[in-house]
Amino acid sequence: MSTTRTIRTSSLPVVLDATLAAVDLHVTTEARPDGEVVVSTADHTGPSADAVNAALLDVRGNQLVIRLDHAGGTTIVQTGRGMTITQSFGTVTGNVTGATIINGRVASGGGTFISGGSPVTVTARLPHGSSVRAQTQSGGIHLEGVYNEADASSQSGDIDVDTAKVVQARTQSGDIGVRALTGSGALQSMSGDIEVRGPQGASASARTMSGDVRSSGGIVVAGSSMSGR
Repeated sequence: MSTTRTIRTSSLPVVLDATLAAVDLHVTTEARPDGEVVVSTADHTGPSADAVNAALLDVRGNQLVIRLDHAGGTTIVQTGRGMTITQSFGTVTGNVTGATIINGRVASGGGTFISGGSPVTVTARLPHGSSVRAQTQSGGIHLEGVYNEADASSQSGDIDVDTAKVVQARTQSGDIGVRALTGSGALQSMSGDIEVRGPQGASASARTMSGDVRSSGGIVVAGSSMSGR
C-alpha cells in the first residue's frame, strides 16, 4: 500500500515552486486546463512514507508549492576511533564508506543498517507555457515540454530543459542541457558539461569551471570553461 499526496490548481498561468532534498523532480507539460503535483512512495509506513506526509504541499493562487526536506531512504551509522559518522541516502547500490549494500541491506563492512525505504518520487503535470522554479540538494531536475520560464538549481544533480523562452540553470556538480532555448538563458556549472540549442535570435551565457560548453542552431552563446572546450 503506497503513500501519495496530490495538489492541483486551475488558475493560469501555472507556476511550480519546488524545493527538494535528495529527490529527482520530473515535470511535463501537456494540453490540459490545470496543473498538478504528485508526491508518492511505495511504502505505507517508514521513513519514506513519513517524508511524504511531512512535505509541505500548498496551492497559492496559480502557484503549486512543494517543500520536501527529507527523502527517507537508507541510513548507515559507522563508529571507530571515538568517531561516529551518519550517512543518509535515497536509493543506494555498491560500496559506501567501507559498507557493501545489497538491495538496501548492509551485507558487509562496518556499517550498521538503521532504516530503509522505497524512494520518494515527485512528478508534476502542467499546461504548456507554465513556469518552474526548482531547487534540489541532491537530485536532478527534468523538465519536458514547453515552458515560459525555467529557473533551476541543484547542488548535485543534472538539469534538463526541453523548450523554454527563458532559462536560468545552476549546478555545482552536474550537467546542464537545454534542447530549445527560444529567448535568453544564463547557465552555470562548477563541474559539468553545458549543452544548449536554440534558433537565431536566442542568446545565452554558459560558464563551467570543469566541463565542455557546446551549442548548436543559430543561438548566440557567450561561453567559457576553465578546463574544457
